[in-house]
Amino acid sequence: MNNHRMEQVKKDLDVFNPIQQAQGKLTDDVAMSCSRLPSLLGFNTKWSSPNQELQKSIDALDPDYRRPFKTNDAIHFGNVTEHLNLEHAAKKLKLASLDTALTTPVIHPTVNLQGSLDGIGNSDYQLICTDKEKGVICLDEDNNIVDSLAISGLGILEAKLTSAYPTDKPDPARGPIQIQGLMMCTGHTWGAVAILYQGIHHKVYVYKENKNIHSLIANEIKEFDSRINTYKEEGVVDWYPLFSPNEGAAVYGLDEGLPSIKFNSQDEDNIEAYLDAGLAVNAAKKLKDKALQAVMDTLGNHEKGVGANYAVTWGMTKGRKGYTVEDSKPSRAKSIKVKEINR
Repeated sequence: MNNHRMEQVKKDLDVFNPIQQAQGKLTDDVAMSCSRLPSLLGFNTKWSSPNQELQKSIDALDPDYRRPFKTNDAIHFGNVTEHLNLEHAAKKLKLASLDTALTTPVIHPTVNLQGSLDGIGNSDYQLICTDKEKGVICLDEDNNIVDSLAISGLGILEAKLTSAYPTDKPDPARGPIQIQGLMMCTGHTWGAVAILYQGIHHKVYVYKENKNIHSLIANEIKEFDSRINTYKEEGVVDWYPLFSPNEGAAVYGLDEGLPSIKFNSQDEDNIEAYLDAGLAVNAAKKLKDKALQAVMDTLGNHEKGVGANYAVTWGMTKGRKGYTVEDSKPSRAKSIKVKEINR
């Protein structure tokens, strides 16, 4: 291999040098951080709810707390491609400069909010135009795609990596809410989320600061801090309303020494709605089963059937190996039992 080729290989390998990789989370775990905002605002409840975020901060108050270390292929490749992702975004936006060697968290002067920056871009005054072929999309305060946005000066750049299929509008939990928080902390007036979809589709979503979202974030953080302070002062967790029944089992442990509570009329209405919904589900299941039985009788031993409006396939399962379920400790049930009284 000639010297020129050797030098090129070294340059290519430099992108995997730890100095070039993402710095990771720089904020503490008690205060709200920009990366946690989507969950706090209810945009990311599939992975973490406001109650789970509250529990994380409460856990971090423990003097023996150690930040959980998590790594997997997605995290690894997100880190090592972050610099390349933002470099490509900077070229698409024709930025004057890009800084990704950022090792200091940004802290809001009045709201208890912190953030870690992936990159800061600097732009001369220019009009960024939506160009879907190039993968550049401008969005307004109402999340509508617009023809163009004017940017100038310093702006936030956030890198994301996902296996999801590319979309014209990103998931709110995949950067848009986070960069609004980072704009609050820095005072910068524009930002861009650079998402690498499936390793090959690169899109850059450009936003201006959104004062309505900033106000919402500030109010939610004040409420969050109030709940943290309640725990600090009283040792009691003031939980948010549940986002799902499954969350209830994790949030509310069972205190067997407590007396029964007295339901009010609204509680009774909720219980009746729960029972009515259960009857409706059972009735719908019976109808579904009856229709399915009829279609199976028609198909018989045939795999497929075709009609004027529908094509049906009745195939085979892949099967599975037998396994033994591991022992588990008793935990709060994820459903309730209802008994009618005085009727």
